[in-house]
Amino acid sequence: MRLPPLHSLVAFEAAGSHMNFTAAAHELNVTREAVSMQVRLLESRLGAKLFERGQRGVALTEYGRQFHNTVSESLWLISREFNEKVADIPANVTVSTTVAFGSCWLMPRLADFRIRNPGINIKLVETDECLDMSKFGIDISIRYGRGDWNKLKSEKVFSEEFFPICSPGYVNSVGAENLRKFQNVTLLHLDGRAHEWENWDKWLEFAKLTSLRPQQGIWFQNYDNLLRATLEGQGLALGWTRLVEEKLSNGSLVRPFDLAFTTGNGYYIVEAPANAPNRASKIFRNWIRDKMRI
Repeated sequence: MRLPPLHSLVAFEAAGSHMNFTAAAHELNVTREAVSMQVRLLESRLGAKLFERGQRGVALTEYGRQFHNTVSESLWLISREFNEKVADIPANVTVSTTVAFGSCWLMPRLADFRIRNPGINIKLVETDECLDMSKFGIDISIRYGRGDWNKLKSEKVFSEEFFPICSPGYVNSVGAENLRKFQNVTLLHLDGRAHEWENWDKWLEFAKLTSLRPQQGIWFQNYDNLLRATLEGQGLALGWTRLVEEKLSNGSLVRPFDLAFTTGNGYYIVEAPANAPNRASKIFRNWIRDKMRI
């Protein structure tokens, strides 16, 4: 099969569409001289003149018009077939979140992303550790903190605060008056260094209730189990706005105190500048940014 150079065909198609070599060069991001050279090469291979060149510009010859129609249609068919094939190839994005954010906030909303983007596969990494994004192949990380992660690009999407929460059944079993005085109350604690700056001691100090600190307590290693115990009426826990907002809205959890402690921390979309964002990661980033700001 004898074919002319593809670069020459593309340059000719652009020049013939614009009837201007300079405009064709801008479209192809090359120089005008490069377009002219490719067109002359094509004319040489064909043994036919494609353009009439004059002081007022260029115009296709009769043969040039016929050949341009054929080339344009052929390139369009190739482009359509290629784009349809690429659209069928599954795209992948690896997302890292804290355990609490993944289970409490992301999971209930992930179906919406899948409906909107059925061609994108998601690998979800739930961990409270700050993993090396490049080493573990993480495209996007949702992190909680102050945004001061070295060599990472971070975008804050909302601030956070925390406050006491419990189930309506726990209020009934302990009694509203006892609850306000912290009498016969079991505190549910989140253990671990990652949460040492946001705990019951901080909230009680903020509320000026340190003298009422209950001695009974249960400690949990992750927020998912702590929240489950809270829903089951096992005690009084601390809730972070974005993690418990839906359960507060549907009444499965209540806030027995109005006081909320603003931490100065927040949730961030984090990316590693060294990792070139792919199409899937860009789509996921835009989706989660919009969702987190609602």
